[in-house]
Amino acid sequence: MNRTLVKQGNLIDYGDAFEVNPLALQRRFDTIHNIFSPEFSFLDNGTHFQTKNLMFHFHKLLDTDAGRGPKQVVTLFKEFLKLKSQAQKEYADYIQQRLGDYSIPDRTQEALRYTQLQAKFLEKPSKDLLVQQAWKTEALFCNALSGAQAEFFGNYHTAYGWAQKAVEATQQYQAATAQLANKHKSNKDYQKFMDYEKAYGEFLEEGTSAQLAKATSEFGKGEHKSPPLSPQLRIANTIQDYLA
Repeated sequence: MNRTLVKQGNLIDYGDAFEVNPLALQRRFDTIHNIFSPEFSFLDNGTHFQTKNLMFHFHKLLDTDAGRGPKQVVTLFKEFLKLKSQAQKEYADYIQQRLGDYSIPDRTQEALRYTQLQAKFLEKPSKDLLVQQAWKTEALFCNALSGAQAEFFGNYHTAYGWAQKAVEATQQYQAATAQLANKHKSNKDYQKFMDYEKAYGEFLEEGTSAQLAKATSEFGKGEHKSPPLSPQLRIANTIQDYLA
């Protein structure tokens, strides 16, 4: 990435999953918190943006007056998922072209299939799928913040609070996934999509539980004995309530 662009634009290099310090031009790499993806899912810019930055834009929209925030959040989220769908389609097509007639490993086949299904169903998501993806986004975001606070800053007080939120969001994501799977039993492609989403939820559950356990362990030591924080985060709730 061009260093001038990084410095002037305060950009994050999502392609390599690095955090970029725009002033010092340093990159930090962490295999747990920066590359956060199950084996059946390709690393992609859209998911990294969804994990690290999208929620901050939602927060800014909810600060607006006259009740315009929730509507704008839903509109932005729909547009984001549409763009992610388009990017996933282009990504899948590119991979297929590059692979050509080569024998594809099972892991790559699974990741390719998941990418194709995301492209198919995220373009025009139903209200139920919007809510499910909102909880997924919140789970990704909270887990990433918990990990950053713990690993980069040693702030287990804050990490514990975000880990709690990550666990709650993951549970909501899993419940919404189960409801969608039950609702679309006759659609084989949708069922397969929800199979991947269920596995993604289990992946997040394992990660968020580990984050909470680590934060809990460190929380009782020395300076971290103060009560845990409870971050005020209601993005997924806002989307769910608005669409109800």
